[in-house]
Amino acid sequence: MIDVRTLQTWLKANKFYKGTVDGIAGEGTTEAIALATAAVQGNAQWSDAQRRFAAEQEFLAAAGFDPGKIDGQDGPATQAAHVAYVTAARDTTPKVSEVRNQPTTWPRQAQVPQFYGEMGQSQVLVKPPYKIYYEGQMVKAMSLHEKVAPSAGRVFARILEVYGPDKINALGLNIYGGSLNVRKMRGGSSWSMHSWGIAIDWDPDNNDLPSPGRILHLAAPEGPGIRFDSGIATGSEVTVHYDPLLAKLVTWGWDRGEAMERMAAALRRTAVLGVVTNLARLQAVVGHPAFRKGDLHTGFLDEHLRAPAAPACPPPEAVAAAVAALHRSRPDPRPRPARAPDPWDALGPWRLG
Repeated sequence: MIDVRTLQTWLKANKFYKGTVDGIAGEGTTEAIALATAAVQGNAQWSDAQRRFAAEQEFLAAAGFDPGKIDGQDGPATQAAHVAYVTAARDTTPKVSEVRNQPTTWPRQAQVPQFYGEMGQSQVLVKPPYKIYYEGQMVKAMSLHEKVAPSAGRVFARILEVYGPDKINALGLNIYGGSLNVRKMRGGSSWSMHSWGIAIDWDPDNNDLPSPGRILHLAAPEGPGIRFDSGIATGSEVTVHYDPLLAKLVTWGWDRGEAMERMAAALRRTAVLGVVTNLARLQAVVGHPAFRKGDLHTGFLDEHLRAPAAPACPPPEAVAAAVAALHRSRPDPRPRPARAPDPWDALGPWRLG
């Protein structure tokens, strides 16, 4: 009901809690809750969960929202008080002086090497309090710099507290994309924050980050009712410094059904090799029954296409081989001897039946 950090702040203000306000419900917090609820009649037989709830009721009462009897039990009065508290907190605008120029212990990017030291060093293993997976395999712990590891632990604990296992899975917060990786930034010359183990990637197939790199091959769709506008070509460099939009594809027809069929066909005929794109996701959207019926809303992707739809870009060697094969398969541009007219050429496309 009330998050741990807020409850700790209140307990400390009332001299029940002497530890650090870190959002972690440890032994110190449990002891402080017991002290805060010691005067409540009938608390001797309560579980820790009941004492926690009673402390939250006391917090609501102190904040001016009447939860009814302080009994460690959920009920209409407590729920109404909590709703009123959350509503009031949501509508509160902090003073500019409270949020401006807040002190921080974390460096800016230019000071990272001096602050964290040698790349790949001073690492510790951090084990999240819920299961995470990397490429389908469960990961027991991740490597992070010792200076950020405590903060990461608090963040993981807060994620579990707020969302719970089911919501974590639904949001993709259990799909780990990596932490320590000594490398340059994608599309740049500076060292990535991953080189010090101070960055974590989550759900990499669905985070919609730009994918820098070189366009090794581009095949644009053509045909009636198809328009393909792009600012790239084979050989173009996609950097991290501009909008990640590579191209715009538009189709039209006599009705929505024909336009959708043309769009589906155009997406299938579009090929971009060398960088990761959202072509697979777009194909999944256009082919989904809800999209076909026109059942569209802002939560469409979360509702229907939460599962990963974008495969990773093939290795550069495979892409190079594919490009070479495409070039070899192109017609020879050299002139050929004239031949007699073929009647089948004059007839054009046809079918039997």
